[in-house]
Amino acid sequence: MAAERDDPSTEPRNERTGATRARITEMQEIPRLMPAELDRLGLVHPLMPVPAVMDAFKSLLDRLLERSEGKNFVVGVTGVTPGAGGSFVAANLAATIALDHHRTALLIEGGPGSEIVQRLLMIPPDYGLTDYLGDPTLDVEGIIYSSRVPRLRVIPFGSTARETRLLNSAGMQHLLSSACSRYSDRFVVLDVPGASQLETTQRLARWCDFVVLVVPYGGVSTSRLRAAADAIGRDRLAGVVINRDPAP
Repeated sequence: MAAERDDPSTEPRNERTGATRARITEMQEIPRLMPAELDRLGLVHPLMPVPAVMDAFKSLLDRLLERSEGKNFVVGVTGVTPGAGGSFVAANLAATIALDHHRTALLIEGGPGSEIVQRLLMIPPDYGLTDYLGDPTLDVEGIIYSSRVPRLRVIPFGSTARETRLLNSAGMQHLLSSACSRYSDRFVVLDVPGASQLETTQRLARWCDFVVLVVPYGGVSTSRLRAAADAIGRDRLAGVVINRDPAP
């Protein structure tokens, strides 16, 4: 599959549609999300009314940068249970990375239905992750879309009709490994399906440099949290985020 994608003599099908539309948005002045819109989405920004939230994500990023020795990385973010807030944490970690003018963030939607991803995109996507994984004629640059946040790019999930087992494919491994190697300033954040899907989570975790586990406050037993951590592997587990913590 990788050889076919890298063959310059083959014109990928989405070079004429999705890739073209994505590149056009690069040349246009993209209407950025205003602070009030970012607040409604729950995305961090310099003017947010509760700076402690942004400080928490900056602290998480600092920890990841320390472990990577300042190099770019692929980090997976997954909730220990459905509805734990993994997508929220993934999007905010990507937005925090993009705050630095010397870095770009690529947010990959590993499951369908993220409202944040839908609002980040300026145009409805023609193709997404599952389309790319299921069709070797598609080009990866055609599924990377500019977002309404500066220096933040998005790969949407794609067709929900395709099987999620594609996330376990060799094409996914190739995508993640090449995403960072192409650009040294690109940091990849993968929104991983909930850790309750252990087979998918284990496979994706092996292809990430680090994994952040999201736990809903007071909603998970110690044994379940330990099982999720074991599925990820303690060598890759970069931290645990307690979401919706009522403490000040």
